[in-house]
Amino acid sequence: MFSVNGSTWQVQSTNAHASNILANMNSQLQAQGLPIVTATVGNVLWFYCLAAGQEIAQLVDIPLNAAKNSFDLANCDDNQIYSLLPIAGTSLIPASYSSMYVTFTATAGGPLTVASGSHVVVSGLTNKFITQSAITILASQSGSVFTIADSTGPITVVSGQANGLVESYANFKSVINNSPCLVGSNIETATAARARMLAGNTIGNNLNGLITALRGLPGIVGANAYFNYGLGGLVLPGIAGNITIAPRTCYIVVNGQSSQIASTYWSIMNAPTQGAQVQNVVTLSNQTIPISYDYATPSPVYLMVYVQASTISNGGYQSALQNAIAGITGAMGQVITSDYMLQQIGNFPYANIEGVLVSSDGVNFGVAVNIPCNGYPVFTAAYTTIVAQ
Repeated sequence: MFSVNGSTWQVQSTNAHASNILANMNSQLQAQGLPIVTATVGNVLWFYCLAAGQEIAQLVDIPLNAAKNSFDLANCDDNQIYSLLPIAGTSLIPASYSSMYVTFTATAGGPLTVASGSHVVVSGLTNKFITQSAITILASQSGSVFTIADSTGPITVVSGQANGLVESYANFKSVINNSPCLVGSNIETATAARARMLAGNTIGNNLNGLITALRGLPGIVGANAYFNYGLGGLVLPGIAGNITIAPRTCYIVVNGQSSQIASTYWSIMNAPTQGAQVQNVVTLSNQTIPISYDYATPSPVYLMVYVQASTISNGGYQSALQNAIAGITGAMGQVITSDYMLQQIGNFPYANIEGVLVSSDGVNFGVAVNIPCNGYPVFTAAYTTIVAQ
C-alpha cells in the first residue's frame, strides 16, 4: 500500500475490480430508476465486469505492485533481487571448489614423481581431486601437495577417503588425505542473497565468498583477503611488513599464480584494492579497472630435529631426512607446532625421531611458530639442524 497523488493505493484482485465496476454501474442505474445488476454467474454484464477487472489487474495492478516492491528487499521477486545486488554493493557469492592436502608415499624401489594435474581418486565419489603442483618424493618417503576438486560445489571428503590415482607412476605406493577437505559451495541463491542483504551483510559475506573463490582458483594454493571498514588506516594483526590498509579498501594476498584473480574479485566485490601486483578487468561499459593484490612472502621455519642415535640404520639418513622435510607444506597463517612436524616426519624409516623444536629466526627455538597471514612456511635443509643423541 502507498500513496499516489494523495490517494492510498493497494493492489486489488480481478474480483475486487469487477465489484467496483459493478457498484459504479448500479449507482448509475439506480439514479435513473432502473433495476440493478446482480453478480451472478449467469449474468452477462457481470461476466464483462470480470473481464474488465482482469485486464486492470494484469495491466495495472501487477506491474505497479512489482514496481512498488522493486526496492523492497522483503517482497520483491528474485529477478529484482539480482537488479538490487549492485546497488547494495554486492553480487552473488560464486560457486567454489572443495580443496585438500593429500600425502603421497613412495615405495622402497625408488623416488616417486607425481605431475601437476594428476587426478586423486576418492573412495565413494566420482569426483577426482587435481594436484596443483608437481612433487618428487624419495624412496620410502612421503610428501604433501595441494589439490582441488574437478568441479565446483559442496563435495565433502572425510579424513582417509582419498585412496588412489588415475595416472600410473613408477614407485607409487599410496595417497591419503590426513585431514578433511575444505568444502566448496554452490553459487548463492536469490533467497540467500535476499537474506544477506536484509541483514546488511554485504561486504562481510562477500569477503568470505571472495576468499573461498580465490582459494578455489587453479594455481592458487592459499589466499586471504581483508577489508578496512573504517575511515582511517588499518594495520591488521598477523600481517608481516607493517602493511596499512587504506579506508574502505580491500587487501588481497595469494600464494600461487592465476590469471583470474582480478575477474574473480570483480565478480564479487567492487571496492578499491591495494598491493604491488595488478591485473585489469574490463567492465561492460568498456572501462579498465586495475585490481591490485600481493603475493604471499616465504616465511622460513627453522627446525631442530632430535633423532635417537642408537636407531640410525642408514649412513645417509641426514640427507634423506632433510629431503623429507623440504617436501613438507603448510598453509598461509598456519601455526607450525612441534606436534605438526612430528606428524610429518614421525614415520621416518632410518631413525627414530625423538622430538622437534621450531623457530622463526634460527636462534630462539620453541614449540610453535606463527606464520603471518600474508606468508607461507618454508622448510629447507638450510633451515634444518639434525641432532643425534
